[in-house]
Amino acid sequence: MAKVKTMPGANSRIYIHTTYQDEGWPTYGYEVQVNNSHTDWKRTGSLYDILDVKETYANDNEWYTEYIKVVDNRVIVKINDIVVVDYTEPSTPNRNEGSIHRVLKSGTFALQAHDPNSIVYYKGHNGETTTKLDVDLIILLLNNLYGKVLYHNLYDVL
Repeated sequence: MAKVKTMPGANSRIYIHTTYQDEGWPTYGYEVQVNNSHTDWKRTGSLYDILDVKETYANDNEWYTEYIKVVDNRVIVKINDIVVVDYTEPSTPNRNEGSIHRVLKSGTFALQAHDPNSIVYYKGHNGETTTKLDVDLIILLLNNLYGKVLYHNLYDVL
């Protein structure tokens, strides 16, 4: 689970099951959308281009929780404890040429800074304590820093 706060017009993504690469947006894994008011209609919680959410479940300028759980071939995304995505990946996912690596395997997490006007704040959170930073949850791989993504540890909890 991550605590997230978006500023108006911000767009970001949390990549899951991805790998580090020197350039470009992550090629591997899935993108979970962070977008409450950007012009892109795919809203916070969307499993980007796989199962998109049109409704807004969080507000700009407010901390909210973005919970992402992967078990076997199933991805569950909750925004403020509301399930917005419950996706089961088929054994042979139908992907276009540009997204053939958008599948569940293993890997790490990455945060995307979408554009220069996107300001998003992140906090790691393990849901039980504020004394241990859950570094395994969110690892910053900001290899295309077009916007501002600010990471706070659990000692910064408001």
